Amino acid sequence: MSTLTLLDVLPCRAEVGAGPSQQLAFDIDPLVVAGLHSCVEAPAAMLQAALVLVESRLTGNDADTSDCDSVTWCAVGDQTTASASALSTWQLLLAEGRLEIEFKAPLTEQAIRIVAACVQRVLAAQASGDAVESDAIELLDPAERQSLLHNWNNTGRQTPSFASVHGCFAAMRDATPDALAVVDGVTSLTYAGLDARATVLARKLRKKGVAAGEVVAVAMNRSVEAVVAVLGVLKAGAAYLPLDATHPADRLNYMLEDACVRVAILDVAHATLPLSDSVQRVIVNDLALHDDTAVNDSAVNDDVAVDAESLAYVMYTSGSTGMPKGVEIPHRGILRLVVGVDYADLGPSTRMLHCAPLGFDASTLEIWGPLLNGGRVVIHDEALPTGAGLATSIRRHGVTTVWLTAALFNAVVDEDPQQLAD
Repeated sequence: MSTLTLLDVLPCRAEVGAGPSQQLAFDIDPLVVAGLHSCVEAPAAMLQAALVLVESRLTGNDADTSDCDSVTWCAVGDQTTASASALSTWQLLLAEGRLEIEFKAPLTEQAIRIVAACVQRVLAAQASGDAVESDAIELLDPAERQSLLHNWNNTGRQTPSFASVHGCFAAMRDATPDALAVVDGVTSLTYAGLDARATVLARKLRKKGVAAGEVVAVAMNRSVEAVVAVLGVLKAGAAYLPLDATHPADRLNYMLEDACVRVAILDVAHATLPLSDSVQRVIVNDLALHDDTAVNDSAVNDDVAVDAESLAYVMYTSGSTGMPKGVEIPHRGILRLVVGVDYADLGPSTRMLHCAPLGFDASTLEIWGPLLNGGRVVIHDEALPTGAGLATSIRRHGVTTVWLTAALFNAVVDEDPQQLAD
């Protein structure tokens, strides 16, 4: 059985009993008043029945007018007095054709208006004289029902026209080849430059026998080179598996074996990571990522074509309830997350901070959100982000969008909310 109260489902304030009591009054339709006059129940009894029904419908609790002890409201009349513990007192004044409410925090005016509107619809049903089952009483007006069930639930979106992540990126590259795609404190790459270097890597992977649909591990710190790596893996038709170098060797090798990984891309910092001898290592510094000849040779588009259902990356669960489990994310999953969305403003003006580890799924939004919309990825340089460090990155690079965990956001705001200001 539900144990919710109206305080759990209404917009309320955090403070309890803060400030003086407030009053609201609502005029009742004269036809409803006339109908209520003909009812045998006292106004307070009718009001209590209405409030019980509203609370029941909003919270999912069973309605029982014979045993009502709500902490949120109390219905009063000529023969009843207000409860000292109730947060609101309701009175139906039929002679004046008015519903009066006195309330205090944590209840708000908005909360009272929501309940009062519902109560008036129940009173209108009572006044009709018809034998109406309580379940048949509609608490929402037609316009509100239309908004809740249809307008706000209209989540249909046109399917992205691109079949793959790297196909979508190629369109951004063609549109603005000289626009900055990714930057950190030292290095920056344009869309054309990022594409060229990722193409060099894709070819190297294919020479090592990486085939379409294969999984390639990536063990790298947050960096411009790491963005090159994940794009290069996709351009080779493969999927990337981020590895957290702080995890025990047994866990890393379990994931490599479970995902049938034969090739791993590492940066210099992780070149000696204890991986299985069966895994071929590709060290990013071994690549001609800054070799103009290699970059020029990348002008020919030889990306491996994949479809929207093809695997884009694999991310493993924590393993806190057993062995880690690999979650497979297809290209369409990334495209649906960041292309043609309205939950965030993603476009050419986007400067999104990349401060999550590659092995944390937030990095999917931080990398592909800007890159698949013509924006810019800004690499944060702290291994463990701090408020002061975030503020520096935001100011230095003109960051427009940041995704933070609730814990990090709260820590930053508690320290100084201005660190997240423009």
